[in-house]
Amino acid sequence: MEQKERTPLWQWFCLLVATTGRSDRAAFRVRQFFAWLFRSKKEVKPGSGAGTAGSIVALLALLLFDWNFEFVFGAAFFSFLVGIFVVTPAAHWLYSCYGRSERHDGTFTCFDYNQINWDEVHGMLIAALPSFFFLKYLGPEYHQSSMLWFDLLVAFVLFRIFDAKKPGIIKKIEKKFEDTDLGVMIDDTAAGIAAAVCSHLFIMWTASFRLWLLN
Repeated sequence: MEQKERTPLWQWFCLLVATTGRSDRAAFRVRQFFAWLFRSKKEVKPGSGAGTAGSIVALLALLLFDWNFEFVFGAAFFSFLVGIFVVTPAAHWLYSCYGRSERHDGTFTCFDYNQINWDEVHGMLIAALPSFFFLKYLGPEYHQSSMLWFDLLVAFVLFRIFDAKKPGIIKKIEKKFEDTDLGVMIDDTAAGIAAAVCSHLFIMWTASFRLWLLN
């Protein structure tokens, strides 16, 4: 049985850059360069990595800065307000200028452009809430044991799965509010909540093992 050749990590990075960004000429040339580095026969579709890029930005911010539960909760709430009152009007303006945009999956959208990834930043902040909730009650030992880092990575993976696949009710929510003022943010909010619930259950399921590590 013929084995499939594995793609190196650096090539995945090139593909991520090649499919993320704006649609102007300079950004297109940058994507072309990284697409050439990737050397793949797969079609490079602009915007297909924007959601992952936004989630990574939020993850890095959560990992690198000394935040607490209250701050992350406030940031998640504030990011939703920014999405509704700043990002969504900007998407409306883009629609008035350029009309509907084709997404990387072949569908067309009026407002939820691929290049807008503020909604993924918001969703990732929600997904991270259980990790910081346990940090609040377990204290420095939880942080020093690197469990916070691991839990945030788990939350990141869960959020990307729910955001990309949109199973069940998340897809229904997206369809219901598609091309409305909530259309940009609501599906990622739902994906973030689903990821947060699963992340909380995962932390609770491994609680005894965590307490053993801390002791």
